[in-house]
Amino acid sequence: MKLVFLMSLFFCVTVTAQDLFKQRIRKLSTRKKAIFLTNGIFHNGSIKRVASLKKIRHSYSKKNKVERIVFDFNINKIPKVYGQIEGDKNRIRVALFDTELGKSVQSLGDSHLVKNIDFFPLTNGILSTEITFKTAISADIFYLESYGRLVIDIKN
Repeated sequence: MKLVFLMSLFFCVTVTAQDLFKQRIRKLSTRKKAIFLTNGIFHNGSIKRVASLKKIRHSYSKKNKVERIVFDFNINKIPKVYGQIEGDKNRIRVALFDTELGKSVQSLGDSHLVKNIDFFPLTNGILSTEITFKTAISADIFYLESYGRLVIDIKN
């Protein structure tokens, strides 16, 4: 009986565990590529910058059916970013290193695709963000160096 329990426990863990080695890893670009991914890992390299997230804003293009989410920082270059697109699970997770949550950051308000954005300030200056969507999504993510902005274009 114990063996059956252990085997079923092992099977459940292996079925639900993520295999990050099978995920596509993409280094972010400073320009829009119009390549929308449903799953994968993204980063901007190992550049270390201390920053504060000033605000998050969004807009929706009816013509292209794309919602744009913009993270604005207090510096001209974005901090170190590491994240994961989980379009089939309706979410994107973003870790912002050496970044604090600014006091003026507010809720997005009404959005076509975004259900919720949660912030989790962690130790060592890591600001973890989880964006939950109303439906399955695909994302094109890039950044603007001269303005200190991380841009996430979403479509379903």
